[in-house]
Amino acid sequence: MPITESEYNQLIMRNDAGDIQFFFDPAQIKNFLYELNNEESMSRVGNSLLFESRIIRIIQNIIEFLSLLSAIIASIVWLKWWGVLATIGVLIFYWVLKSSSSGGKQYIVIPLIFASLGFLITFLFHQQGFGFIVFGTSVTSLYLAVKMLYALPGLFLSRLIGSNYKLFNILYENPVDEFNKEMGTPMLWYTEK
Repeated sequence: MPITESEYNQLIMRNDAGDIQFFFDPAQIKNFLYELNNEESMSRVGNSLLFESRIIRIIQNIIEFLSLLSAIIASIVWLKWWGVLATIGVLIFYWVLKSSSSGGKQYIVIPLIFASLGFLITFLFHQQGFGFIVFGTSVTSLYLAVKMLYALPGLFLSRLIGSNYKLFNILYENPVDEFNKEMGTPMLWYTEK
């Protein structure tokens, strides 16, 4: 059920005052931006979400895929037959990371710190050879891509809902797909502090 514009203004004021906090379902808002049709967005929301949508698509379709592929190839080149075990480890790492990143509150600073640490370790041990450098960079990039895939939509939309009543109404207590409708999981909700 949509809220009125006066209710929306009260919620925004309460959020700005720190009385309530908005939460997003990371997987749903990622899917919302990934599947977004910009023309439909312009007509329903009044704003273009093309930039936000493209960032999510680039991360999911290009960066994540290339990082995973190059980590697998580099592990085999660098470790030879042991690379098969490293490949299994990378795939398990990716699966666990993907499933743990799609739920709960997502942060941006902590993944950036861990990614910086991963790049630093790769740089410090660059004497291990080109295969190690590619492997370390790829695994770190994969980690950062998966984390940002679920953290950035929340950042984008939290910035936009404070000034866009129509977008707020689309997201507020509205599931993005049939499964979440059956489960009763909204894309956006709030809690009292």
